Amino acid sequence: MADKQIRYLNLPKIPDHLLEELRQLSNNQRPEDRLFLTYRWTSANKTKIEEWCNKNISENLIWGLQIITGDLALHIDSPTKVKISYIIDTGGDNVITEFYKDLRSNTLLDAMKIDNQRWHILNVGVPHRVIGIEPGKVRISLTGRIF
Repeated sequence: MADKQIRYLNLPKIPDHLLEELRQLSNNQRPEDRLFLTYRWTSANKTKIEEWCNKNISENLIWGLQIITGDLALHIDSPTKVKISYIIDTGGDNVITEFYKDLRSNTLLDAMKIDNQRWHILNVGVPHRVIGIEPGKVRISLTGRIF
């Protein structure tokens, strides 16, 4: 596949104590969110990790935590087109992110099992979906966006 929609970056790993703090934030979801929401973005209560990211990655991004509890349908993010992301927990052993030519097409542009705990740039301006989240598991990632 010619066009890569995910590119890895050589940036510092997030320290273990901050990873644990992020896991705790994801565990602090309201019970109704855990039962009914497949995807949640939160930018609350992350002062230490935001300080670390601003110092070590970029102070020009809006940092948030993505919590995914099931497969995500094909979609395009809006208004963000490119994100920088760091998967903390994958949500399963065979979780794949797939990118498609358009929302109605079956033309696969790229498919990738994204490495755990490795910074990457993700093109979210093209149709994409996440499949393979295992029942009872959660995919947690720290994500920076421009807008």
